[in-house]
Amino acid sequence: MPRRIPMPIRDRFPISVYVDTNGCWIWTNRKNQNGYGVITVKIEGRYRVKLAHRVAYAAFRGPIPSGFVLDHLCRVRGCCNPDHLEAVTAYENNLRGNSPSAKAAAATHCSKGHPFSGSNVYFRRNGTGRVCKTCRRDRQKRWYASNNETLRVDPAAQALIANENF
Repeated sequence: MPRRIPMPIRDRFPISVYVDTNGCWIWTNRKNQNGYGVITVKIEGRYRVKLAHRVAYAAFRGPIPSGFVLDHLCRVRGCCNPDHLEAVTAYENNLRGNSPSAKAAAATHCSKGHPFSGSNVYFRRNGTGRVCKTCRRDRQKRWYASNNETLRVDPAAQALIANENF
């Protein structure tokens, strides 16, 4: 059986993508469960399955800096056009997305309309987010008022305690 000569990465991409009207290189081969294209490449003598957009970026633009991930500027997971990819930190990538945490980080006001700025913002000690101080103060007042009602002693019982007739 004749030995198969591996095709260079740069030559494999044109036959594995479809270019749409937005300029996205839509990966037409195998995709993972999240919709990202996957490609098998030989690294240090072993075949490895890698994400196609990461391989495309490395092949056409250079290595991905350590500690960085690739952000799809076009928001198309199946796209592997290196011009549509930007190396950013994972934190920045999450903030650019549409996740609940990204939406919360982008919020400028709390749900009651108070601004998240200046002296009206409290940052939780465990680093899990911001709290509106006005709403926090109102919540604490309501809690104290409701719990203070249960702690009050009824007047008849106070009279008994005062007279020590029990």
